[in-house]
Amino acid sequence: MERVDKAPYIIGGIVAIFVSLLCGVTASFMLYKELLTYSYVQTEAVVVDHYFTYNSSDDYGHYYDVVEFTVGDKTYTDIAYNNGSYIDEPANYGETITVYYNPDNPDEVLYKSSTHVIMITVCYIVFTGCAVGAAIIFYKLSKIVKKEREFKSRLNLWEHNG
Repeated sequence: MERVDKAPYIIGGIVAIFVSLLCGVTASFMLYKELLTYSYVQTEAVVVDHYFTYNSSDDYGHYYDVVEFTVGDKTYTDIAYNNGSYIDEPANYGETITVYYNPDNPDEVLYKSSTHVIMITVCYIVFTGCAVGAAIIFYKLSKIVKKEREFKSRLNLWEHNG
């Protein structure tokens, strides 16, 4: 019996599990932020500035709109963070956008992008695919190990009787 190298199966399974967990956690966080907006109050806000962040690890920047909105008699100015997704370009100054604020703390405001639903769906699809892929890889690996054990058992029996 030809010996099968198990390292690619083990590495592939571990990578699939890691990607699956990463996508699952990411999608769950985005879903949490999405569900959070259901308790938030929708309002119109005016874009008064932009906030740009740069992440050297992915060599990409993200824009956020700084918005101004009024609740009761008080005006709030804050960064409208996206719930799990980023926008590549900010809205125009003076543009009115829909935001969601926490009724208990209006300083907490979110911008709800339409791309977040697609991103959540894609992350859960990748999560499921990687989890199934890891299960298949480890199932095949267990079959290989079982065949090797059976072969060694037969070989030992043959050597013992021969």
